Amino acid sequence: MNHFATTEFWFHYRRLPAETRELADRRFAMLQADPRRLHMRLPLTGRTPHAERAPSTVVDGNDREAHMIRSICAVVIAVVGWFVAATLGNWLLRALLPGYSGVETAMAFTFPMQLGRLAVGLVSSLCAGALCAALARPNSHADKLVAGLMVVLFLPVHYALWAKFPVWYHVFFLASLVPVVLAGAALHRKFAAVIIARTPRANTT
Repeated sequence: MNHFATTEFWFHYRRLPAETRELADRRFAMLQADPRRLHMRLPLTGRTPHAERAPSTVVDGNDREAHMIRSICAVVIAVVGWFVAATLGNWLLRALLPGYSGVETAMAFTFPMQLGRLAVGLVSSLCAGALCAALARPNSHADKLVAGLMVVLFLPVHYALWAKFPVWYHVFFLASLVPVVLAGAALHRKFAAVIIARTPRANTT
């Protein structure tokens, strides 16, 4: 059985009394060890002093379907976001690098132009990963799917353009897709966790 925790869950979890969080952690560990033991569920409010019932992290059938749809949307939007960011970056290269527009059709780029294009690719991959993490549920593998999909999309492109660029250019671009997309997703999660941690706790007294 898979379990997922949303950002909203962690928001409320951190506001529970310490004894309730410890109880929840123990019960969840027991649930992971044996999901068939129904008595592992958290007690209702009132059965433990000052306890609040934590939002459930167990995903039922309807939640699985919603999770899948949300992940698919996150993947599609992230891939589209990659190309949007790359297009904006390419416009920036046209404006900043003299002669870029003139050689773009023939792809006879100079070394600085090639470095600029690789930099645009890195930024686009970071944006795609962050966008995917922002839209998908926590603990989703959507960012990994985006990373793999980008490699699948660009392999035939770079094969067709093999003679247009040096080998190191192809290797760097393709090899950087997966780690940079995943890094963008990780950065977004870390940033979101910092924001939640800095959110003032509600008064529980």
